[in-house]
Amino acid sequence: MKSAIVIAVFRKWLQDNPTIFLPNAWQKLPQLESNLTGFTNDPLFSTAEIITKWCANNGLGEKLKQEVFGSRTDIDDPPEFDTSDTGVIENIVPALRQSIRDRYEAILREEAEQQQRGG
Repeated sequence: MKSAIVIAVFRKWLQDNPTIFLPNAWQKLPQLESNLTGFTNDPLFSTAEIITKWCANNGLGEKLKQEVFGSRTDIDDPPEFDTSDTGVIENIVPALRQSIRDRYEAILREEAEQQQRGG
């Protein structure tokens, strides 16, 4: 898969389409976040590969493929970011990890609110 596009699609899901992680995949977001560390070779590819495997293991593999290879026009030109090894390690991965933590915590809060309301 195209590494930068995989990362861009996943970030877009986190920001704009968090319901894609419901009902169960969201519970495993911390596992993904913790796996995004310690890259030795090609951190851009490694990051995309970790995301791809996580999606496949959590019922989102086909959706990811459709988004990456499908007729998506809003992701065809991924956001400009530094894809050098240093740029990925120092900027992309930390931002992605923070986005994952933020989304996980937001879903936890929503779940708690629903339980308090009796739903």
